[in-house]
Amino acid sequence: MRQRTVIPMSFGTVFKTRDDIVELLRGAYDAFRDVLNKMEDKLEFGLKILWDRDVMIREIEKQDEDVRRLKGEIATQKDRPTLPASSTAGSSTPRWGPSASATCPRSSRAP
Repeated sequence: MRQRTVIPMSFGTVFKTRDDIVELLRGAYDAFRDVLNKMEDKLEFGLKILWDRDVMIREIEKQDEDVRRLKGEIATQKDRPTLPASSTAGSSTPRWGPSASATCPRSSRAP
């Protein structure tokens, strides 16, 4: 690779024709030049970390007072409605709170 410049792209990028490659390189010349200048003499490494989420959260909570305080604040507010007190029961305005996520539609994305 020291004899060729590797163009930074997503793994698996495929072009149908040579002209498609040339068009991309011409259209994005300034952006590629900037990125390649920043990458010159640099190495890229991938890092994969396997961890137990619950154990890590407990460790962070033990070590960070702010995290413990915020977690406590969130826990005490879970049962409180999030609309202003002026909202009345039976109004046409929906009540948004912790259980609202169960009824809100989620956007679907293709896998």
